[in-house]
Amino acid sequence: MKYLQVLVLISISAVATSQDVSYSNRSINPGISIGINEGGSEMGFGGMISFSYKHGVWKGDRLRLSPGIMTGNFMSLMVTDVPDYYYRLTSLGLNAELDLIRIGSLSLVIYGGGFVNYSRGLKGTGGWPQGENTYSDYFWRLYCGGSFGGGLRLNRPDSRFIYELYPLNFQVGPDYYMMGFTQFSLGIKLH
Repeated sequence: MKYLQVLVLISISAVATSQDVSYSNRSINPGISIGINEGGSEMGFGGMISFSYKHGVWKGDRLRLSPGIMTGNFMSLMVTDVPDYYYRLTSLGLNAELDLIRIGSLSLVIYGGGFVNYSRGLKGTGGWPQGENTYSDYFWRLYCGGSFGGGLRLNRPDSRFIYELYPLNFQVGPDYYMMGFTQFSLGIKLH
């Protein structure tokens, strides 16, 4: 009987404390993306997954620092003037995000920062016959540069989750590097 009473008291106190939860200005954000990537020796369409940590540094969480990692696979779908490509991309980045306009819980967000990308895969045969695409070769490339973009962020103070849809995201660097993608992420606030 004592154990039942202790269990009931623990349950009541857990329910009572969960009603008065306050969240910090930090979150972890898993996400998914789809985009196009073009580098000095590769070009393709693909999907990516990402994981970032966001920490509010000004006015609560109006300005956030966001280190993150992103990885995905790309193929040269619907591109006929290049050889077939099958490659993987891993990206490390650091961005500063700013809520430009905030109306209630909805924000218009812009961001900028830097990245380092590692691309590796197979350049195969295919493409136009005039291009003399008659051999296969493995490749790897390292890129660095700047990133920028923006979108919408829904952050209700009473919810544990943050919803982010960033339709315009770009990474640009030397050696003809460019990546454009659309990203959706679900932020999970930390205590």
